[in-house]
Amino acid sequence: MGKFLQNLKLKSPTLLIATGCAGIVMTGISVFKRTPKYLEYVEKNPNMGKLERSKAILRHYWPSIAIGASSAACFIGAHTIDVRRQAAMAGALGMSETALLEYKNAAEEVLTENDVKKIEEKIAEKRKEEHPIPDEMVPEYEYRQGEVLFYEPTSGQHFWSTVETIRRAERDCLKDCMCDMFTSVRDFFDRIDSPQLCRFRDDEEIGWNAEHPIEVSYTVLEEKPGLIVYVLDYREPPTTQYADLHGPTRLI
Repeated sequence: MGKFLQNLKLKSPTLLIATGCAGIVMTGISVFKRTPKYLEYVEKNPNMGKLERSKAILRHYWPSIAIGASSAACFIGAHTIDVRRQAAMAGALGMSETALLEYKNAAEEVLTENDVKKIEEKIAEKRKEEHPIPDEMVPEYEYRQGEVLFYEPTSGQHFWSTVETIRRAERDCLKDCMCDMFTSVRDFFDRIDSPQLCRFRDDEEIGWNAEHPIEVSYTVLEEKPGLIVYVLDYREPPTTQYADLHGPTRLI
């Protein structure tokens, strides 16, 4: 019984929406059934005033009104539960992001620069193993003039670009952080402007702000003789609450 009630609570938004949809259908049916009786009453009482007509509508259609109001309450309740859950999830995620950043800053204070570099290389190696280079991109290496292969960890994508392009995109986004108070991962991708670096679903929902600005670094790994991969890393990881600190989410 306890498990049933727990599952019922977890699925309550879906159940409320389903109940609300059923209520809308029932409202239409109820109105359809009660309209002939109301029209018949109007024909028998043609001299009704506005007050009498309102009372007649209420008397004939009160079940339909009640069903419609209950349906609206179901939709409002489902929305309220969903908003609360999203707020709780965002708060938990924000706490995790803050804890991770604090741990990273403390580790850099304790460890030497060489130790930090070794850790970054180890992380980059693991990312490279989890996301191998697409086969179709390897033959292109010999024909790329001045471009190198990058790996972007947020989206898990490989793309061709130059170090100068990455630095320019970083400077432009940093300027946004200082002037507009925030910038998103989508803004960063748009400024890199690589055909292989595609937008993803949540790229506008995460980013950086004036308090936690973008700062890009990279670890150079050799995938095979002659093929170098630059694994991007962010000194300040993009956060889901980047725009909440300084204003509404930007619309593009």
